[in-house]
Amino acid sequence: MNPHGSVNEVMCRLIGNKLLVETPEMHASEGMQAFIRTEQEREQKRWVWEIIRGAREADEVRVRTPEFVVLPDTERPNRDSVDVEPPVRSNLQLRSPLRAPASPWMLEKRRWDAWQRQAPLVNWLGIATDPGLRSLRDVRGRHAPMLREMLEATRARISEETGVDPDEVMAYVHYPPSVYQLHVHFAYPYAQYNHRDVYRIHSVETVLANLALDPEYYAKASLQA
Repeated sequence: MNPHGSVNEVMCRLIGNKLLVETPEMHASEGMQAFIRTEQEREQKRWVWEIIRGAREADEVRVRTPEFVVLPDTERPNRDSVDVEPPVRSNLQLRSPLRAPASPWMLEKRRWDAWQRQAPLVNWLGIATDPGLRSLRDVRGRHAPMLREMLEATRARISEETGVDPDEVMAYVHYPPSVYQLHVHFAYPYAQYNHRDVYRIHSVETVLANLALDPEYYAKASLQA
């Protein structure tokens, strides 16, 4: 019997409510590898390879090299910049939210949340073309130059198109990913509405720093999932 569980058990752990610290042994288990293969073969996840091949979204691609493709996120509502001035944030945010719904704190929070929902000025994807790079787990020191080039080229293009300072664009990888082909999110302003998302975010700068310490870092590390 597989000590790490069946494909269904692995899926339940990943999509359920329990947080999981995934060891390298768990990732290498038959159940986890079968789950990844199943995810790669799902029809609704094949869009990533259509983009890489140029069969889809070709007119949206901003940067293409032999090692990666960069384009605005494939969700159409997230592509268009919204020219909306954010509300002024004041020290009201530091006050406790446990107040009546009509309090100044709550009204300001609602305005800020509404602005964040409607104005993701940048929401781009950088997709690695190497089929062996399924997720952060497959990244090694030899991939650092590709990641660095993607980071610099994408931030430069974003700045050129939007005027956003490159240093303000957050670049990160999710683990576990939603699609098992390595992709980097580029976002400004950064906003997520699921507090559990903090466990899945790995800054590209941190990934590069870890690879500099140990080229096999992501083969050895235990990762929160």
